[in-house]
Amino acid sequence: MKHNLLFLHLLVVCLLSTYAQIASDKLLFSFPLINDPAKKSIFNIDKAERIRDALSGPIVMKKDHLLFYSRDGYVLFDQRGTVVDSFSIFKGNQDLKKGSPEELHLAFPVDPKTILFYKKKSSNGSAITIFEKNLHKRTVRPSTESFYDYYNYIYKKQVYNLAFNTLTDDMIESYMAKNRLVGYSGLPEGQKWWSVDKFYLHSSPLVFEEQGQCKSIFPGMIHKQNNDKLQTIEPLQIFSRYDRLFYTGISTRIGNKDEVYTQSYYVFDQAGNILYQDTLFKLDNMNVIIGEDETTYYTVKKIKRNVFKPAVSNSGDLYYGIIDYENKKIDVRKRAYTMFLPSPSKAKLEELINDEKCVEYVPLRLACNGKAASKKVLPKITLLDKKSNKYVRAQAEHLSHQGFVCYIQRTPDRAIQKKLDRSGGGIPRRIRSIIDSLSKTSTVKNPYSLEIQGPKREISFKYPPGEDIICARVIAVTNAKEVILRVDCAKYAEVLLFSTGGEYVNRFVFNKQDYEERQDIVVASASGTIIELDYESDPEMYKYFSWKRR
Repeated sequence: MKHNLLFLHLLVVCLLSTYAQIASDKLLFSFPLINDPAKKSIFNIDKAERIRDALSGPIVMKKDHLLFYSRDGYVLFDQRGTVVDSFSIFKGNQDLKKGSPEELHLAFPVDPKTILFYKKKSSNGSAITIFEKNLHKRTVRPSTESFYDYYNYIYKKQVYNLAFNTLTDDMIESYMAKNRLVGYSGLPEGQKWWSVDKFYLHSSPLVFEEQGQCKSIFPGMIHKQNNDKLQTIEPLQIFSRYDRLFYTGISTRIGNKDEVYTQSYYVFDQAGNILYQDTLFKLDNMNVIIGEDETTYYTVKKIKRNVFKPAVSNSGDLYYGIIDYENKKIDVRKRAYTMFLPSPSKAKLEELINDEKCVEYVPLRLACNGKAASKKVLPKITLLDKKSNKYVRAQAEHLSHQGFVCYIQRTPDRAIQKKLDRSGGGIPRRIRSIIDSLSKTSTVKNPYSLEIQGPKREISFKYPPGEDIICARVIAVTNAKEVILRVDCAKYAEVLLFSTGGEYVNRFVFNKQDYEERQDIVVASASGTIIELDYESDPEMYKYFSWKRR
């Protein structure tokens, strides 16, 4: 037993140190469970119960409150572990026979403030009544008729929603509220995500619709050759940073043979690049000896600790609950991923900023003809050559930092071409017309990408369909072995960071103006300091901002 505990401790330490650059993991709070079947409580613990029937979570609700729920009720915590709302159905059902059609059952949350309940009017569920309850309200009220169109299998299945994950069980059976509708912020109105493929995986293109218009398309994750693990990534949830969407997924291996199981957590950007792959503890098995005497016994494995399916907040932080059967408690943990935030700053790196004021670029427009990729090209940049004190057209040697130089390319995406052209029936007519229109858009089938040439390897990074890269260049290579780039797209400018080994580190948008109006300057030093000279907030007067990891 001590050996197993030591192994788990080392496992957690190793995982956190591996990802110390991108994440911090901490225990928010714990709460106790009881083991008394005679006591009617939503905190009762029973190993034999299915996860979907026992208290599980958390689900991230409004104000980032954390919800744990079961068939018998729910409890809502704030981030410090204080109970801010709870509800139990035991009192209402206490005078009813088990299986009575008047028994109330909790189904699942349907949005960040609403939880659905139901009553079965027949034993097979052919007739049901749906109820809804808002958090912090005591009344459970009959639901509107429109809910029956989307949640008619509420008594045996759970609705999958990419925009608001409420699944806490890996084995639960789920269904879509509408054919191909894999995510929505509201029904019938609101944002919607439609899958081009009938069977939705992370390789499936998604059409993001808002108010009847296509806002973006997710082409599906970029596959790496001969990596079977990537084929098993289960879509989890989306979140938004810097006004752009990120898609998440998990890959879980479960069983009772090994001592410890883990699950992999993935973050994709809008272009399908895998940004992060992190690891979470999944379950811990323990040996249990059974037998009648000292000479005859058997050893079996039982689950000691189990992690419920994690949930993601709107800002991208990950929350997960660990049920500890041995100590009868649930630990609630938060894994926060670093992001860059600006703060007002005094003038710094003046020499670099003055050099940057002498840099000008001509917007680059790359053609991609037929099935052939365009040649990778240097951006069209004019800068002041310090040796000759003359303005020159920048060559690779002018734009290189410690051997790293950035090129721009357009490459045909044959996989998305086939899927857009062959997407079958079942998609609403307006979405079908959006897909037909997208299939004719050049930047959908031939997206832009960055090709960063390094001393030992080349880094390739795709951009989403519909976005034009008009300039990109390396602005620094830091002492911490990070390559920092400035990328100018037609409608925004951002900073990208990679490790010198080619791994994605982070990114942030610092300007959202059209490129013809853009004046902002961003520079970085070898120490990793990033300073922006900002004109966007006030065109008449510049400001300095320092961008730091938080």
